[in-house]
Amino acid sequence: MTTVEPEKQLKAINDASVTLESKAVVDRKFPDLYKTFTVDPKSPCGFLPHINRAYFVIKNRLCLLDYINRDIAHLEEEHDIVGVGVVAPKPGVFVSSVKQLLVIATTTVIKILGIADGPDGLKFVNSTMATLAGGVYMHQIVGTSQGRIFMLGSDDNVWELNYKEKESWFSGKCSKKLQTSGSSLLHILFGKPSDRIVQLAVNESGTILYQLTQQSSIYVVYLGTDGFTYKTACKKHDCIADAKISQPSSNYFTPETRIVSIHTTTKTESLFYHLVAITSNGSRIYYSNQKSAQQMNYDAEPTALITMHVRAPANSVEPKDTVGHSLYRNGLTLFVKNPDASPTQSQIVAYSPSLANLGNLILANAFAQLIEDSMTLDVHGKVLSVVEAPNGYDDINEFKYAYHTPARHFLVLTTSGVTVLAKQRPVDMLHNLLQKTGLDTRHRLREIEPFFNQFGYLNGCSLCLNLICSANVVPATDSVYSNSIVTKIVSDAALVALRKFGQVTSPLADVNRRSYSSLHDGLALFIYRSVQDIWDRHLAKETATSTDVVCLDNIATQQLKSVLNIMTSVKKAIDQHPELFSFTFESPETTSYQNLLILIDHISDVILKKLSIDYAAYINSKVLSEQASAK
Repeated sequence: MTTVEPEKQLKAINDASVTLESKAVVDRKFPDLYKTFTVDPKSPCGFLPHINRAYFVIKNRLCLLDYINRDIAHLEEEHDIVGVGVVAPKPGVFVSSVKQLLVIATTTVIKILGIADGPDGLKFVNSTMATLAGGVYMHQIVGTSQGRIFMLGSDDNVWELNYKEKESWFSGKCSKKLQTSGSSLLHILFGKPSDRIVQLAVNESGTILYQLTQQSSIYVVYLGTDGFTYKTACKKHDCIADAKISQPSSNYFTPETRIVSIHTTTKTESLFYHLVAITSNGSRIYYSNQKSAQQMNYDAEPTALITMHVRAPANSVEPKDTVGHSLYRNGLTLFVKNPDASPTQSQIVAYSPSLANLGNLILANAFAQLIEDSMTLDVHGKVLSVVEAPNGYDDINEFKYAYHTPARHFLVLTTSGVTVLAKQRPVDMLHNLLQKTGLDTRHRLREIEPFFNQFGYLNGCSLCLNLICSANVVPATDSVYSNSIVTKIVSDAALVALRKFGQVTSPLADVNRRSYSSLHDGLALFIYRSVQDIWDRHLAKETATSTDVVCLDNIATQQLKSVLNIMTSVKKAIDQHPELFSFTFESPETTSYQNLLILIDHISDVILKKLSIDYAAYINSKVLSEQASAK
């Protein structure tokens, strides 16, 4: 292949493949919060992403910004609001239409509102569940997936908010329970130094509660699954000193270094580490909550807090710098560098696993190591909060997602509005490159070749097929998270790139040590990635009820339709471009290619039959229902 100058290669990649892209700024109807947070910098604010709202508090008024429909609503309380949270409800306590709960803590009372979808949008339902605050301001409110609610109080204690459907002789429908003895009380009674709890974090299955203290200690509490267990499993007081042992020559761990935030990991990310701590200068400490490295149960009761890995920030962050509003989820780290440097401008630093390195792990001689991409991004206003939008597609391996699958998005609340950041996947990067070269792609292949060199020709061909199969597909919903349509110009450019770079011999070899073209292996890889999430799953599963055994879908209909659409698009692309996909002479590659076509047909036939059966069952049940109503 042609040789490209390294400087031009880096520029071509960097121009199209920034880790984060500022996608939208929501500032319509947004008040100027600069004055509000200058007067009261600790006023509650943040995101309620499960209901698509940003919030901020002005004394006794809760302001809810709908950043999807760009509208704002207000809820007023009798007294000043000190804490807000949205949590999942306990099963069986509320009607089925209530999917989330809004917990509002004021200076005098803590109340629960049900959140339901109404014809005109969200509806807040008065649950009549409330309890007195007792002079304690509940600043942080977190919930578990099982419906338990924990609150961090101004008395340095962790409280649990209990609620039930009906009151009894001895207790009301809502009450609070003290779960800890605060450090302030110990300081008063015994003169012990105060080390207040500053953050709570719950793992995704709701079985473990982590607590971070002001002096960088971490407490691990086991919650179990029974709805009432609260057992302190371990306490780690030497977090910074322990991290220093892992990197003795590092300047990032000094007596002044503190942990500023803790973040639980997901089961899909790792079974070996369960918590990530971010320090005041941007270092990350990865912890396991198990003494035994052989313990692979994500929900197992914690036995210790063991330092697994320590990672210093990139050179753009110096030991003297400070970080704030940090976030970690599924391998991606975000934080604001020197958050107090400017009242009108903020700089966000992002680290994410290098997908070029990840994509090339398919090679037999590939060495698995954590290599990260980093970038900085300026946003207008002072950052108040950062969260990830819960769109459900946050796997670290972003190669497997179809182009129109929503990318990861991050929401940044500033004093100027809400900024929406999109995580760029390899398919988005290739789309950006081909959009720039457009109709001239045939003559500008040297500008695209660095992409194939970086991610590998095999991955590059697979991504070209991804774009070709997504051409002119209109997203199911038009929202701030949707991708732009793949135009004919872009899909034609992908075909040009496929013709050129698909000729390169693939680095893979079969059992007989034969290598095929990158076009062939790219097609096989694209098919595999499209079906991998359903390949090992049964279409239906048996579930026992009180009276019978019923068959239920094991794979969502929409997921089956998505795979079917991809298989149909692949077959259509092959039929429309026989000169590209034809292997005219008899060879092992031709035989393998024909087998791939047979596989595509089989997958399509099975899904079509399943969808036809579902549709017939739906029509039959509808007819029976109408007949029963007629009687």
